[in-house]
Amino acid sequence: MIKKHEFNYLGMSKDSSRDLQSDKYFDAENIRITAEDDKSKMAITNEKGNKIIFSIPSPVINFADTSITYTLGVQAKILLYKATGASFPKCEIESQYIDLWESDATGVLTPKTSGDQVIVGIKELRDSAIIISTDDAGFDCIWELTGLNNDNYDLELLYMADLDMSKNNLCQIIYNYENAIIQKIYFADGVHQIRYLNIRQSIENGDTRNLIDVSPSLLDIVSTYTLDQPEITSVVGGGTHTAGKIQYSYSLYILNGAQTVPSPLSGLVPIDKGQNNGGGDLNQSLGRAVNIKVEGIDPKFTHIKIYSIKYTSYNQTPEVKVVAEREIDNFDVFNFVDTGASDESISLEQFLFLGSSPMIPQHIATKDNRMFPVNIKEQSFDVDIDTRAFSFSTVDVGAVAFYNILFPMTGSVSGSGNFVFYLNDVEYSMPVTNGQTIMQMAVNLYNFCDSQSDLTSFYPVELGTGRIQVPVRHNNIGEVTEPYIAPNQFGLTLEPDFFQGALNRSVSRVLNNAYLGADQTVQGESTLIISDNIDLPDNHDAINKDYNAYKYKSDGVTLGATGKYLDIEVVQTSYDLGFPETQEFTLLKDREIYRIGVKFYNRRGQSSSPKWIMDLQAPEGNLNGLFSSLKLTMNSNFYVWLNDSSNFEGEDDKPIGYKLLRADRGLNDQTIFAQGIINPMVANKATSTLHYDIDQRRNTCVSPSSTKIPSQIRKFKNETPILGCQNYHLLNWGFQNADEGGYANQTSYNNDTNEWETNSVFFGPSYWATRGSRKLKETWKTGIGGHMIAENMQFNHLMQFFSPDVLFKDGIAIDSSYELRVLGLIKETGKYNWSSETPPTAERLDHSAQYVGGLVGGYGAGTTNIIGNHNFLNDFSFFGPTNDSDNIATQQTFRPFNGNLYPATTNEEDNTYKVYGNPEITDEGANFKNYNNDPRLRYSNNLKTMIQDNFDGDDANDGAHVQLLGVNSNGSKCITFALGSPSKDYPTEDRPAIEDLYEAASIDPAANGDGILLTEFTKPEYIKYLGEIYGGMSYEDKRNSEYIEIGSYTAIGNPILVTSPGDTYVNTFTFTKIAKDDFLETQQTYNRMTEIVEFRVETTIDLKNRNDLSNISWNDRQEPKHSEYTNYNEVYSQQPILTKTSDLGFKFKRVQEFDTRIISTKVKTPGEFIDSWTDILENETLDLDGQYGPINAVMTLKDEIFCLQDTAVAHLAVNPRVQVAAGDGVGLELGTGGILHDYRYLTTTIGCLNKFGAISTENTFYFVDIINKGIMAYDGQTVSRFSDLKGFHHTLVNDLSYDNLVIDNAVLGNGISLGYNPTSADVYFTFKQNTISTAKASFSNFTLTFNEKIGEFTSYYSYTPAWYLNKGNTLISSGRSNSSVWEHGTGVPNNFYGVSYPSTLTLHVAPPGNEIIINSAEYKMETTDSYGKDLPTTGLTHVQTSNDYQDSGKVALRLRKNMFKKFRHWKITLPRERNKRERLRSAWGFVKFTFDNPDGNNMVLHNISIFYTQH
Repeated sequence: MIKKHEFNYLGMSKDSSRDLQSDKYFDAENIRITAEDDKSKMAITNEKGNKIIFSIPSPVINFADTSITYTLGVQAKILLYKATGASFPKCEIESQYIDLWESDATGVLTPKTSGDQVIVGIKELRDSAIIISTDDAGFDCIWELTGLNNDNYDLELLYMADLDMSKNNLCQIIYNYENAIIQKIYFADGVHQIRYLNIRQSIENGDTRNLIDVSPSLLDIVSTYTLDQPEITSVVGGGTHTAGKIQYSYSLYILNGAQTVPSPLSGLVPIDKGQNNGGGDLNQSLGRAVNIKVEGIDPKFTHIKIYSIKYTSYNQTPEVKVVAEREIDNFDVFNFVDTGASDESISLEQFLFLGSSPMIPQHIATKDNRMFPVNIKEQSFDVDIDTRAFSFSTVDVGAVAFYNILFPMTGSVSGSGNFVFYLNDVEYSMPVTNGQTIMQMAVNLYNFCDSQSDLTSFYPVELGTGRIQVPVRHNNIGEVTEPYIAPNQFGLTLEPDFFQGALNRSVSRVLNNAYLGADQTVQGESTLIISDNIDLPDNHDAINKDYNAYKYKSDGVTLGATGKYLDIEVVQTSYDLGFPETQEFTLLKDREIYRIGVKFYNRRGQSSSPKWIMDLQAPEGNLNGLFSSLKLTMNSNFYVWLNDSSNFEGEDDKPIGYKLLRADRGLNDQTIFAQGIINPMVANKATSTLHYDIDQRRNTCVSPSSTKIPSQIRKFKNETPILGCQNYHLLNWGFQNADEGGYANQTSYNNDTNEWETNSVFFGPSYWATRGSRKLKETWKTGIGGHMIAENMQFNHLMQFFSPDVLFKDGIAIDSSYELRVLGLIKETGKYNWSSETPPTAERLDHSAQYVGGLVGGYGAGTTNIIGNHNFLNDFSFFGPTNDSDNIATQQTFRPFNGNLYPATTNEEDNTYKVYGNPEITDEGANFKNYNNDPRLRYSNNLKTMIQDNFDGDDANDGAHVQLLGVNSNGSKCITFALGSPSKDYPTEDRPAIEDLYEAASIDPAANGDGILLTEFTKPEYIKYLGEIYGGMSYEDKRNSEYIEIGSYTAIGNPILVTSPGDTYVNTFTFTKIAKDDFLETQQTYNRMTEIVEFRVETTIDLKNRNDLSNISWNDRQEPKHSEYTNYNEVYSQQPILTKTSDLGFKFKRVQEFDTRIISTKVKTPGEFIDSWTDILENETLDLDGQYGPINAVMTLKDEIFCLQDTAVAHLAVNPRVQVAAGDGVGLELGTGGILHDYRYLTTTIGCLNKFGAISTENTFYFVDIINKGIMAYDGQTVSRFSDLKGFHHTLVNDLSYDNLVIDNAVLGNGISLGYNPTSADVYFTFKQNTISTAKASFSNFTLTFNEKIGEFTSYYSYTPAWYLNKGNTLISSGRSNSSVWEHGTGVPNNFYGVSYPSTLTLHVAPPGNEIIINSAEYKMETTDSYGKDLPTTGLTHVQTSNDYQDSGKVALRLRKNMFKKFRHWKITLPRERNKRERLRSAWGFVKFTFDNPDGNNMVLHNISIFYTQH
């Protein structure tokens, strides 16, 4: 029975089944089932061809007339560039192609022509399209294709430069329209930064230059630029600035474009009241302005912004403001006055993240006026060069010595016994007590072994329970050559951390080398090099073995250090300390260790991690006006390294400038705690017995019943009425020899000779105590008897230390590890006193005078009488009572010590003393306490208990009976301390007294003891090696130290000279050592004392910027309070910590890949001055789950962003909350993580590997998954295996080549290209995969089309372009060589890129039931030529039938032979099996119809009916 089945054209399905699908066809090529006119709807038409619009021209640079020419068809076009220079190269264009420049024989510059241009990016605009092309040889072009809406096509060259583009790296382009004159494209190729340009930029539109004249570096969102730093030239009056310290930075930007990162910062300068007027209090307005200068401004940019960074509180977040924003014009020097009036504050985070860091994204997307770089590589900058410099010896010129791998000893001993060890194979034993620290053991070993010579071995024996192997013999690079097995003999155990890790292998070298300073020939990791060509391993600790010996450059003469690539020189310059300018320097503290480093900058303004250069011990000289600067010079080796291109991956890796650094010196990093003067104390005791004998007085002083109180400044020379330092001397004795007695002339009558005789007679202390003027005594003394109630004696074992670093710093601490070092004696330069008698509470002076050159009237002092009778003053000792029934005595002394420093001349060790216990920070006026809980050293910091003898008065009419109970005055904040043994059992009288320190220092006799001792609290010498200064001394510690900038940014090729490299000032410290108590006594029983002391000191306190009475004369205010001399705004000690950095070390990677990261820019506002899409918010990131692979494609659907990974699709929750508007209406955003809020996975089983393997339409986005070999879709609800549902599962599994498509570059012939025509609703899936074949299969290129209107795949197409572009009704693609642009739907039917292809239709005949024989086919068809003329005899040209075992082959159809026509109806007799004439018999069969169309005719094919016989 013959049956008929009529087919409808509702789509294509390749997954066949036994069920006959009458509405689907099996295959089709170059057909369409939705035509443009109604009559052919649901019929099949052949695909119209495409026609060429343009071939991409090859531009020609004509150097002679500064033009770029190109030919478009027959039309010649020209683009002029601007030549600004006088000679070649005269501009950006020519400088880029300078390597191509040639001239002919006559000297005429030869034009240069681009190679063949290949399209590497294409993007539709509003009414045009952008095409990016390259010749892979430096001619990279950006074109605009216009006329898309009216077929009046034109191609204009907008920009050409060497952008290092390649057809290996295809561009994704984003377009953003801001207004008519600002229309930007942003493009990413995966190997460069995001680039951008305003395609409407021109001088005509108000820009400073035409687009063609823009430097290619300015296309990068982080551009290259010439670096410099602002300079603060002066601080002047006339502004509104408040107190603080300020520095400046600047950024450059292109109007409507990107901005640079902040420039290197200027120096940090104080804003004060002007020279000699001091500083200000917190937020105090000082009426000051700052003059700023910026030089070397890069002319590529159009505008400059100046930023101030101002600290108003110590170590608090500075305030950042925009203080200027100007157009650059043509100036290269910018001057500006910052009056402090700016109110444009920005956050510190906003400032630090100005501009962006170079970043290479694989993709870019937009939403909510933000751009999102995706799958990013962050490009960091660092320099791989050995920046170490080493100090050499002056004795062995060219010799340098290091330690390596020194470890601090931690832990403590549990148990007690003897520590047994061998030195040079001789056994020694050292007692060890329970709880003793390992460090103490090592110090004791040092003290014991220090005298040993020719040390060759150290064998610890008793080091734990069981047997412990301790390496003790080493070669000179620290390798163990002989171990020693240490048995446990006496059960002594140590805490485990003593022998764990590296300590276990370094015990001997720590003890021997670090402590003993042993000779180089002994074991231990100590290195001696006699050469200036030092090549240490990179990770060598390189610890200076002896900072005092090794301190020179390799010449052995110049202070500093020599390295492989750079030199550091310490330049000492002499200054007159009398000039105020010297107070501005911030210097290296004498003898302090400073960690010096350097950081480099590249051409994009990125800075490297800090590089350690050296640990420098600053030379002495500050107090003598010999200031140390640091000079850094790159030597010839550096420039050899710099010019070797193999050292760098690219120009961005090369340094162009550098800046000197030093590690921030915190309290824990100081080997010198503070510098200051020391003064003894006074022992005070109530008693009715006057002790003349020295032993009695000593016993009284050291007795717990004797309390210690502050003393006036006491020199080592007698002065009226204060005697020099003489321990236990009674203050109410007027003669120094009263301590031991002495000889005096005595006249007596000789009864034997009956004559008066004068003889020298020895008298004891009781005699001398009653002699001398009352003005020569410090305290009042009455005669022996009931009035004798007090003793006040010098007590010089307990001392007080006065320093600005103690007075002005809160929260400081000092412990027993510190030692006291005597530096020398500062000579006194004057004596002054303002002495008065006044009622206790009345503001009235009865008698008052000022003395110059002395402290009391007479004795060489000049006297200025102020009121009353100066002869009444001080007539009952300096602290004594007045001979007046109503008054008390007040003293106000001024003691300046601004003379020469007479240094200690003995060895440093002889002038360094162990402190007894912990030195104690003693607050102003502190009440009694026991020093280190020692009752013999009970002290207070006030004079209120300074009781004196009773006084009856010496004038019966005027005198008054009064007992002075004390002096109503307090001592200044200080450190109280004693020296000597740490044991409390140690006799107090055996501890060093202050005069012992003076004598041991061997001060130049020319000083005559006329001064006070200048001292420092220092850490022991070994702390420089094993302490934790700057975090430690190892290679890793030096990398991890936090460095701050010093000096100015300097371009490579110039040395750096830093005149203020440190954190220390040399200034005069004026303070109230003693001042009246704020609470005034109302009785005559308390006098008052003020002592103002002044001396020059090294300090971290900027003393010139105190805001107190220290800036006026000592006698401008009578009896000032302590608080009036202690007002200092600590912000003036601020260090430039804003850019504090440490070396990332092994954590550093030049390129860090975050292939699942999305990051956000700021939000864009049309017409904004700085393009927010070039400003990336580094804190606004979101990382997807890396287990699903990198982000390979990004899609936007209905303003939502989707990221496609290897095996997952994620939806990003972007900007889920509205940002808060600031007061000025501008959205406030700091990058807090709220923009990229979250993500959710739509699927974790399918994904996409191809950058251009996804496309979105109005309601759906489609993507190709080459892992699962299918086309997937997301419709806003679910992700589906789209091609499986539409009947293409098996076909795509068989036809897609993973190996080809994963290459992901359709331009090169292997990759995926997708297109969409919204007019026809066709989605094009092009697979290019024909360059790799395997032994099993060879894969072909093909394009598969899906029609969204009918929801089915419709046809394969013979065109396989690498690029699609749709604009309106126009579909455009790239040509075969990707060097031309073609318009689809307007060319000769079936002709693509100049080649004619047939249209085919394959039907699958598979009715249910038994086998069938396919007999014939009938169809209706019309054919017309290109003019619309009917072609009645032209129909289908070929047919082919087949089944699972038979095939007819392709058979031509001939009218009236195997094809018949009646009217428009055609009938075909279907062919039999090829070469056998057998009918095709099977359960199913295929019928393939072909329409060959070399003439370009139009065909409309209506329903086809198949006739078959079923048995």
